[in-house]
Amino acid sequence: MITQSGTYTVTPNASAKTFTISGFSGTPTPTPGDDEYYVYLKNTSNWSQPYVWAWNSSENCTAVGSNGWPGDKMTYDSSTSLWKWTAPDGKVPTQIIFNPGSDNGKTADLTYVNKATYDCSGNIVSELIIYFDNSDNWTSSTPKVWAWNDAGNCVSGSWPGAEMTLLSGKVYKFTAFTGTPTGIIITKGNGDETKAGGGDLTFVNGATYYSDGTSAMVTHGGGDNPGGDYPSTLYLIGNLNSWGTNTSVAAETVSNGVYKWTKVDMPAASATDNSSYFTFVTSQGADWDNYVNQTDRYGAASEDEELTGSAPIVLFAAGVNASSAYSWKVIPTKYDVTADLQNMKVTIVLSDSGVISLTANDSNDNVEYYTLLGVRVSNPQAGQILIRRQGSKVSKIVY
Repeated sequence: MITQSGTYTVTPNASAKTFTISGFSGTPTPTPGDDEYYVYLKNTSNWSQPYVWAWNSSENCTAVGSNGWPGDKMTYDSSTSLWKWTAPDGKVPTQIIFNPGSDNGKTADLTYVNKATYDCSGNIVSELIIYFDNSDNWTSSTPKVWAWNDAGNCVSGSWPGAEMTLLSGKVYKFTAFTGTPTGIIITKGNGDETKAGGGDLTFVNGATYYSDGTSAMVTHGGGDNPGGDYPSTLYLIGNLNSWGTNTSVAAETVSNGVYKWTKVDMPAASATDNSSYFTFVTSQGADWDNYVNQTDRYGAASEDEELTGSAPIVLFAAGVNASSAYSWKVIPTKYDVTADLQNMKVTIVLSDSGVISLTANDSNDNVEYYTLLGVRVSNPQAGQILIRRQGSKVSKIVY
């Protein structure tokens, strides 16, 4: 039974008393059970709120409708650090425009590619990536990947292929494809050519493969994967160590995706910027580009987000530019810090040490007071424990 209108080629077979229908052309209409239609945006222009305008030859394909420019608001997806738009049920776009809520900076009319990732210039930038989970201790060496399509090899070098990179724990990651593969082979990489699953595997972008050849779509590093794989350690980097990639501070305790630091002294950024900034990285190295940026980072949902207690953590996947991974800013003083990758939440509280008493001789000129969670207090009360900031000097006091 034909369920969609369009143009077909019908080929009869008289001897078998059958016919073959092929060659459908036209705009398909999704039926119940079809994969949904959606796209991602990598926000390379740091738009505060990206929008989508989408259509096909017969209708507008946004939820707001044909008179609703600039279109539908995109939704931020913290698990991918991308913005997502899903077409309304029954709508199949063929063209799309991304914009910041106005004509200024919008993309050109783009061909709609389902489930692709675009940037703010209109380029498709979907990353090709696979993981290998070595929980079964399948190999004691670094696994390698061999990949291909009909046009040829899709990784650099010769058999058995290119080495994967350790992501965290026993999970390896590979992104250095030179083309879009249709098939892959994952080997032990130690010369005996033992293969996951015994041989050829179908390439599925973003999939995690296992030694028996099976695969699954798994989130690595927290978020919606409470029982998943977390970094073996997490490093706090910021003004406290002058953003030094070799001197970032490792968590003092690590337990099932929860990382803690105590009495972290966070100084002001400079003589003219009386705030302190920080974020989390998963590796140390000689510089940003060759080490830190090549592994996952965890930071704020917006640039220089003020942190006064707790806030969501956003994953910035390996390969992100340093300036695109956002930091939190706090009032300079000492804090106890917790990064909970199970629930993707950061929490800071003032350290217990450093409480002083305010005396009658202390000037109150140009002084600001804050609670221990960073909320400003206009009328302090006697006996309150507060943060007192005067110019570049910050102290924890009993009022």
